[in-house]
Amino acid sequence: VSDGFKGQLAGLLAGAIVVPLTLWVAHEAYGLGTEALPSPQASFYATVLQTLFLQGQVPMGPVMVGIGLGFVAIAVEILGKRRGLILSSLAFAVGIYLPSVISTGMALGALARFWGTRSVGGSSHRGILISAGLITGDAMAALLLGILIIAGVEYAGWGPGEAGGWSNTIGLSILVLLLVMMRFNYARRGSTEEGMG
Repeated sequence: VSDGFKGQLAGLLAGAIVVPLTLWVAHEAYGLGTEALPSPQASFYATVLQTLFLQGQVPMGPVMVGIGLGFVAIAVEILGKRRGLILSSLAFAVGIYLPSVISTGMALGALARFWGTRSVGGSSHRGILISAGLITGDAMAALLLGILIIAGVEYAGWGPGEAGGWSNTIGLSILVLLLVMMRFNYARRGSTEEGMG
């Protein structure tokens, strides 16, 4: 228990230092809540709080539509579980409020995982770990680019969502190469396991 507490305390202290610095770099370099770096969750909560505390009137139309969609999503999830399907109501909700650029990427990632695990046979969680690594790498790269922008190093294609010319081409090429390598690695492991069985 004491070892777990030490780890939690270290994570708490590290987060208290790293998270504010990361938010400061993101805002100074790109502008949180702008087109360059949208923050849908923060914008949603800001809208709710302004409506409740400043305007004093809650628009009941959109609220009731949201409640209705929530009930429908939960009903679909329950019906899906009875048929052995995973139809997450949370994923449905996330897909509604996130920008299409992000939700499209998530949908493509889910299809890629489904395609990969189906070809191997059975369920595998390696793709989740790889995805987490790619997301972390993207965040680290954006943070480092933000530090360069704040330091005054100028390059037109460094902002999120901007066309970076050769840098975007290199990044896309590396991503495609990683996907091909993972695909062949899974296929080879699957055939090896079948041979051993």
